[in-house]
Amino acid sequence: MLKVTLRGLMAHKVRLVATAVSVLLGVAFMSGTQVLTSSIGASFDKTFADVYAQIDVVVRSTNKVETPFGAERTRISGDIVPTIDAVPAVEAAEGQVVGQIKVLDKAGKPLVTAQGPPNFGLNWLTSPQLNGWNLIDGVAPAGEGDIVLDAKSASDGGYSVGDRVDVSVTSGVREFRLSGIAKFGKLETWGGVQAALFTTTTLQGMLGEPGTFDWISVAGADGTSQEQLRDAVSRVLPAGTEAITGKEFTEESQDAFQKLIAIFNTFLLVFALIALFVGSFIIYNTFSIIVAQRTRELALLRAIGAGRGQVLRSVIVEAFVVGLVASIIGVGAGIALAIGLNALMQQIGFSGPDTPLVIPPVAVLVSILVGTGITVVSAVFPARRAATVPPIAAMRDVSVDRTGTSRVRLLIGLLLVLLGALLLWLGLFGGTDASLQSIGGGAFFVFIGLTVVGPVAAGPLASILGWPLRRLGVTGRLARENAMRNPRRTSTTASALMIGIGLVGFIAVTAQSVKASTVEAIDQSIRGQYVVTTEGFGPTALPQSIVPELDADPAVRTAAGIGGTFARVDGSDKLLLATDPSAFARVVTVTDVAGSFTGLRRGQIAASKKLAEDKGLEIGREVPATFLQGGSTTLTLSSIYDTELPLPGSGWIVSVDQFNASIPPDYQTFSQAYVLLRDESSAGVAGAKPGLEAIVAKYPGAKLQDLAEFKKAQTDQANQFLVIVYVLLALALVIAIVGVVNTLLLSVYERTRELGLLRAVGMTRRQVRSSIRLESVVIALMGTLVGLVIGLVFGWALVKALADEGITAFGIPWSQLAVIVVIAVLAGVGAALYPARRAARLDVLAAIASE
Repeated sequence: MLKVTLRGLMAHKVRLVATAVSVLLGVAFMSGTQVLTSSIGASFDKTFADVYAQIDVVVRSTNKVETPFGAERTRISGDIVPTIDAVPAVEAAEGQVVGQIKVLDKAGKPLVTAQGPPNFGLNWLTSPQLNGWNLIDGVAPAGEGDIVLDAKSASDGGYSVGDRVDVSVTSGVREFRLSGIAKFGKLETWGGVQAALFTTTTLQGMLGEPGTFDWISVAGADGTSQEQLRDAVSRVLPAGTEAITGKEFTEESQDAFQKLIAIFNTFLLVFALIALFVGSFIIYNTFSIIVAQRTRELALLRAIGAGRGQVLRSVIVEAFVVGLVASIIGVGAGIALAIGLNALMQQIGFSGPDTPLVIPPVAVLVSILVGTGITVVSAVFPARRAATVPPIAAMRDVSVDRTGTSRVRLLIGLLLVLLGALLLWLGLFGGTDASLQSIGGGAFFVFIGLTVVGPVAAGPLASILGWPLRRLGVTGRLARENAMRNPRRTSTTASALMIGIGLVGFIAVTAQSVKASTVEAIDQSIRGQYVVTTEGFGPTALPQSIVPELDADPAVRTAAGIGGTFARVDGSDKLLLATDPSAFARVVTVTDVAGSFTGLRRGQIAASKKLAEDKGLEIGREVPATFLQGGSTTLTLSSIYDTELPLPGSGWIVSVDQFNASIPPDYQTFSQAYVLLRDESSAGVAGAKPGLEAIVAKYPGAKLQDLAEFKKAQTDQANQFLVIVYVLLALALVIAIVGVVNTLLLSVYERTRELGLLRAVGMTRRQVRSSIRLESVVIALMGTLVGLVIGLVFGWALVKALADEGITAFGIPWSQLAVIVVIAVLAGVGAALYPARRAARLDVLAAIASE
């Protein structure tokens, strides 16, 4: 029986190619994702190892705040450097200062944009044992006006030794002379990010903390292990500081980066699994059709003695071989994909060490197992049907598909849909903490339920959608009848499209709702006429000095800035916002729920209405908080506020006075500033713009936007994310289209004799082609329309579930949905081109004589 199976595979290679392609694409995306992220991770692991290679021990503060980008720690006093240096086992000890800056190009614009990696300022270490920089031109910084750039920054800015280089920091723009250009080891950057180096006192003054360091690097004497050196240094350290080995310091940095990569990896893997999920429908459909077409062959095998188990194993082995071969090729394609993406990232400036591509054995094994497993599982039900073919079926020419009238199928499908609807209801109105997970589970079961019940509904739906085709004559009637004739084949093919289109529609509706909610909130909340924004965050955002300058403009009634910092508040590390509450309440609509928002002072904190409800907060409650400067403190809840403006962060707000007392000077910035004019008429708004632009132009990276421009900038962020998601979902749609091609090809093969007879009685090649294309359009429309309905329903459900998160408006992107329908129709026509051409070119006599 194994020989029969293998010979069958070799004799009918073409019929399984599209199935293999479906598996191959999904596996390629899965393996490519894991190879790419593993390579990036390994690359930056080596980067951190190179950056900190000379460090044996690090001394740092014990006061820290966790952020999504790793822990941030309070800077420590440089007074302890001589004490550490005096430890006998210490060869060298020197403080390291690290701060975010903006190196400007010759036009006064930031050299590194917000889309690129950060731009850091470092102090030039004088100890050869600790300094990993190598000058390739010029000399090290020696005075207050000297700067050294990494090779990439110098190249990007077109700088040569002796040129003037401007640098923007929180305190303003400083002018320097380029004294040298350096590489870090063999790298043109500081481990993938661009850097500028200054004397220690210069950088400390720029960051506003003279005499302090982010950490102290220590090199040990020969023969001293890192652990021995750590223990020796720890004995002389003051309270509030700690010593760790260089190895531990490197591993911490590597772990923080790996967490970011893991998020990226998970995001891409979700789409890979979606692609494989869609592909499973194509595999199922293909094997179902193959089994139907081989009814006589399988029945003859049964008639000459083959048992049901042998027939079952025959189809399973066939699926296993197809899945295994496709998965192996898919892993190879994934590696090629990872190489291409890596090269693309290098081209756009994402640089790292020159490390070879990493191919994790686990990623290869898992990808092959998943691809092969999905193929085999998808073939199980068709294999069971094949095993039940009675020998008497050998006497029949064709098998009749009766799934369209199956009551069991209808009952099971409806139960699954009802289960999905129940989970949807629980997610919306059940009051559970896992509402989003419940809605996601509901969507899954609805998809599966509709797929199960699909063959029952496919006939009527094909009849309705194909009804206009009757006016096209015989070709239209044939297309409609062919789509209705085999409801299982039609519905399974449409199901793959349904899932892809449903996800696209769901994302489009969600994104449109986010944009509509954002615009609505801005319209309802911002009373001002202009907003000043920046590409940076934290130290590279807007200096607080911009607000007094805006306030001093004669055309301005009030200007208010808002900034943020990470802090541990009430036991959790969160993004906390800061503003001048009185000024902010004049330019943004803020409603007091309890207490007084405008009365917010130092030592106090405000909470949003939602946060207060979630935590059961009341005015007067003591809230513990830990900041980078000043360590732990206790703040009093003095305000519970409400606003429609979609503010980032957790909902906690403090005054600027408290903010500035709690964080380092270089972090004392605003991310946005709102401007309310004295004259709010159109003429007044236009007249104030030149003066405001002159102020904003002093701050590199700052942008002045009116409300229309501000709303567009906010919604453009959603559009950028939407484009990424659409590109990733395109893989699922490509697989679905491949499924349509596969189904039509097999359908043509199945109807070879019928097409030959039609040609014999006068049907032209053009009419044959048209009937196949129109049948494809009916299938595409069926999957598209059902998918759009599902996308709309679950998009609405998600918006309802996120109402407390600021997504208050339900938006339907009619133009995008119309484009989706048009694309689906065109895809249907495109998918039918080759099958239609093949059908039209059949030899009439050979087709009539076929079995």
